[in-house]
Amino acid sequence: MDSRGVWVMKINLKNLKKNHTHLVEFEFQTTGREELLASTGGVFAEPINTHLTVENTGELLVGHGTIKTTLQMPCSRCLKEISWPIRAEFDFSIKNPWLNRHLDEDEAIIFCSPD
Repeated sequence: MDSRGVWVMKINLKNLKKNHTHLVEFEFQTTGREELLASTGGVFAEPINTHLTVENTGELLVGHGTIKTTLQMPCSRCLKEISWPIRAEFDFSIKNPWLNRHLDEDEAIIFCSPD
């Protein structure tokens, strides 16, 4: 978590440096912050698992990630405890920082929605 209270995932991409079409994979596991679910009465029933792949395509570093966990919370209709599996996918592209050209800060990272 950074100084603003935002969860930040930092990964080391040095293995991709100058290895055109090289792919690296990352696996992370962390516990969820219960205060994020306080208003729902829910809790994290499982750790948050993240799988991320990043490929050096030459001009771009292209990434795809999946985040999974399970929440435990009361049903709003019957109040019985239910398990709710959560799965989110995301894609992103980063202009290759090892090419010999200057990048403006706002053009360095491109986030793409999975839609």
